[in-house]
Amino acid sequence: MANNISITQGSGTTIATEQGVGSEHYQKVKLIDPTAGVTTPIGNTANPMVVAGNVASGSSDSGNPLKTGVVYNSTPPTLTSGQRGDAQGDVNANTKIALGANLAGEDLSADRLKVEHKYTPISYTTAQTATTAVTGVGVLHAIVIWGGTAGQITVWDNTVGSGTNYLVPPFTPGNVTIPVTVLLNESFANGVTITTTAATIITLLYRVN
Repeated sequence: MANNISITQGSGTTIATEQGVGSEHYQKVKLIDPTAGVTTPIGNTANPMVVAGNVASGSSDSGNPLKTGVVYNSTPPTLTSGQRGDAQGDVNANTKIALGANLAGEDLSADRLKVEHKYTPISYTTAQTATTAVTGVGVLHAIVIWGGTAGQITVWDNTVGSGTNYLVPPFTPGNVTIPVTVLLNESFANGVTITTTAATIITLLYRVN
């Protein structure tokens, strides 16, 4: 395809065109730096075509935003209502993202999240023979020994009182006159089954997943 054809008006001159699929011709237009006396083309590496928003950062907003980059400020800017602002970044050009409000938690005034431990209690005051306290998957947090008669205590990760899959192996408290809490925080996969050989007053604290 021919790209340059002569368009004659008067003596005629050559105009740069590009031929379309229907043999029509479209005139080529070269963008030039508008500075007087400068003929440097716009759009090459040395003189790129710049695309920018129509208002500066911190100015009153107008039109639609274009810029998608970030700007680093050692002191973050403070904008007023209705102003447009640049996206902020750190010294490595990582975009800064800040929550507009605290996340819901136990202590918003101190700006920290707190985890509250909640467990289900189940208590026994008489001797238990292979009693299944709970079935399923969960965590046995603790055993509280309140008093009663001292006797051997065994706790299984099982739904029956047998085997060696112990959460608490067989043991006998030496003193049940003073309440004692035995922290365990052991996970169980099948359930919690307990046997006590005497009327030891105990509470199991557990959580089912």
